[in-house]
Amino acid sequence: SGEVGRLITGTQATSMQLNGRNFTQLLSLLPGVATTNRSSFDLFGGYGSEMSAQSVNGGRAATMSWNVDGVDNKDNGGGGNNFVNVNPDAVAEFKVMTSNYSAEFGQNSGAVVNMALKSGSRDFHGAAYEYMRNDAFDAHAWNATAKQKLRFNNFGGNLGGPIYIPGKFNADRNKLFFFTSMEFKRLRRVLKR
Repeated sequence: SGEVGRLITGTQATSMQLNGRNFTQLLSLLPGVATTNRSSFDLFGGYGSEMSAQSVNGGRAATMSWNVDGVDNKDNGGGGNNFVNVNPDAVAEFKVMTSNYSAEFGQNSGAVVNMALKSGSRDFHGAAYEYMRNDAFDAHAWNATAKQKLRFNNFGGNLGGPIYIPGKFNADRNKLFFFTSMEFKRLRRVLKR
């Protein structure tokens, strides 16, 4: 294949510092990607938001395809926002194809982003987390007379494993699996006087 692209593994996606834990920021880590955002703290993703207005190899941001497990993840009739805002902990693979990809991805002329989500395994695995940002830990901006109040809590978890009934169904735990992930974001901002 002559396709040109980059791959970010699930381990990399989980361990990278993403501002607001927005999965679309993974795209801006690759060469040839320019971001036209005013603020890097975007919570909700999607083409209409500030963070994901990204251009790959000089193409328009609106011409990109976003796929999750092979299914189009863009609301093409509603401004191009992503349907599913994926938790970075649920990403198994984040692949960006920038040129020479096959005809099966011919929907748009820009880059193609393919995400594969994690799946369950023979053993149970899970995690719970909370990330907190608070203006009490922040310094004043060099050009500001007031500090903006920021209270941001990002919490959630994930769980994966086998579906089985001991001695009756899938007893060896090799056939049927599940994976679930949920993330909540709570943001409160007010300018202090």
